[in-house]
Formats: sequence, C-alpha cells, structure tokens
Amino acid sequence: MSHLTRFGLGWLAESVRHRGGLRNALLAGALAWSCGSGPAEPSPEGIRIRVQVSGGLAAADYAYVVDGQAGAVVGERCASLCNFKPGDVLLPLSPAQILNLSSMLVDAGILEYDRKDFGTQCCDQFHFALEYRNGSVERSVRGSSEALPAALARAIATLNRLLEQSAPVISALRTQPGF
Repeated sequence: MSHLTRFGLGWLAESVRHRGGLRNALLAGALAWSCGSGPAEPSPEGIRIRVQVSGGLAAADYAYVVDGQAGAVVGERCASLCNFKPGDVLLPLSPAQILNLSSMLVDAGILEYDRKDFGTQCCDQFHFALEYRNGSVERSVRGSSEALPAALARAIATLNRLLEQSAPVISALRTQPGF
C-alpha cells in the first residue's frame, strides 16, 4: 500500500483497509480516472488554410497560409500588393484562434465543396483560391469575390483581415469571437 501513498493516492490505500474497501477503491479509482481523462481538447496542428489572392484593379498577387502547426499566419508568396517575404510570420495565433478560423470555414460551407470553381462574375474583381485542410479532410474552392457564395466570401474577407494584424479575439471557448 505504501506505493499508493507515494503517488498521491493515499485515499485509495485507506479505502482498501476498510470493509468493502477493494470494491470501493476500484470504483473510486475508475471514477477519478474517468474524470481526469475527459474528451481530448481539439488540436489545431492538423489545420492548414491557404489563401491565394489575385486580380482586382491593383493586380494583387500573393498567397498566405494559416498554419496550425506553426501557430501563425505565414506569408507564402508575394508578387504584388503585399509587403512580406515568403516564410515571414505575419501574425502569431493561439490554438483557440486557429480552431475558430477553421470552424468559421466549416460554418461557411467549405466541406460542401471540393475543387469547386465558382468562376468570375466580372472584370477587376479579386479572385481567390482557398485550400482547406483539417487532418485528412481537404477541400478547395476558387472564384471571384462576387461569384463565391456569400458565406464563403465573408469567411475569406475575415481571413484577409489577418494580414492587417486583425485576429479574432477569443475570451473563452464558449463565446463567439469579435473583431
């Protein structure tokens, strides 16, 4: 029994000594184990969101990645209308912020589309190519700002605000983020 007290389980050793102790000890131990090993927290490490922006009157041409493993927005390619070098960390993000951005895309319907090209509605509009990965789930969409479904266009606009150093504020995992 002394090895139990060495691991902070003296209450378990004491319970075994009393009548019905073994049964109660096993039940108490199972309860303590299950309470301490609840569902695992979601991990942002498998999340990767790549956004490529081109077109518009200013002829934008750049790409960036929300990298869950790095915990940051990382510049990938900058040819025009951008001010970063490939590999630059543009904005560090918390795990909760990365999970929120992933949820935002799921809520916007990204999982409904796979390699979907919505085309271009008109000239001089920004064109977006979005690649979403969360673990083994991969989706991609393309289209101009006016041709994309409204929910996806809003989600991409939120992602683009990350380049302005504007990240979602997460005060608790049960709250909705604000900008």
